[in-house]
Amino acid sequence: SDMGTDICYLPMCFDGNELVPAGDCLILEKQGTIRVLAGQQDVNTTLALTSTTHRTQAVSTDGIEQTFLNEDTSYELFYWENGWQSLGKQTAGNGALEFNDAPVGALFWLVADGSKEDERIFTWDGSRQVWW
Repeated sequence: SDMGTDICYLPMCFDGNELVPAGDCLILEKQGTIRVLAGQQDVNTTLALTSTTHRTQAVSTDGIEQTFLNEDTSYELFYWENGWQSLGKQTAGNGALEFNDAPVGALFWLVADGSKEDERIFTWDGSRQVWW
């Protein structure tokens, strides 16, 4: 009853040695409803990613969305399915990173090589990253 709303939760248990997944991740909506994030493995989409954390996305005068990725840095995209599963790595250029075959309805995490792995998790609403 005292859980925060509009938050993504990843249920975990400690088995004495490490944290292990204890169920699907979920979002507790503001109204108190629960949205389970279980990616649909048989339904895929393409993600055009522009950042590893929440940023205000601006569109330039030529219609190109601004990115907040470090050029020539390698990024790995993960999705949650009983633990973080890799969708592959890409090196950033001057545009968005496009990852194909991403499961619809999943929780994602884009991590830069050499980072402290403190990048934000997000979902995909069909056209943009939604941060949690």
